[in-house]
Amino acid sequence: MIRRFLVAGAVALFLFSSPGLAQVSPESAEKYIAGQELFQKRRYAEAIKIFDEAVTIDGKNAQAYQAMGLTYQKMRDYEKAADAYKMATSVKPDYTAAYFALGQLQLVSLKKYVDAQASFKKVLQMESGFRNGKAREFLAGAHLRQGLSYIRQKNYKQAVAEYTAASQIDPSSAKTFYNL
Repeated sequence: MIRRFLVAGAVALFLFSSPGLAQVSPESAEKYIAGQELFQKRRYAEAIKIFDEAVTIDGKNAQAYQAMGLTYQKMRDYEKAADAYKMATSVKPDYTAAYFALGQLQLVSLKKYVDAQASFKKVLQMESGFRNGKAREFLAGAHLRQGLSYIRQKNYKQAVAEYTAASQIDPSSAKTFYNL
């Protein structure tokens, strides 16, 4: 009885303090919180099941999709992580953190540089100073990596275009100008 009261209180507090969950059902929010607890304990497979239950209860729970993405990423299932992040952004199109996480995943793990660029551009359109300019930094990195990819293909004209784009994003990068 006391545990149920504490869980209900935690859910209520979380609902009022988190604008992302304010619009989802209390049952879904409760599942999300339970999934977060499992995630913190590194019980990722169990957390995925609980996050899945949260989105089954309420398909508009963008934070649960975001959490699924992070959990799949920890499990190194990058394609499922990308799908979960995309679901988070489709449910909540202004979910900057989900676009940022998707972009990082596309850049680092999936090596899909053009997709990463699109994700980071979306972040910058919504919030130009997101995480103290990290989105801008990652966008420049995506252009650099795409440029390197073009060089390996001996497509120098496209490589120059990518390096030029990177130099416009970060004009102080010696690495960009070296590659250019």
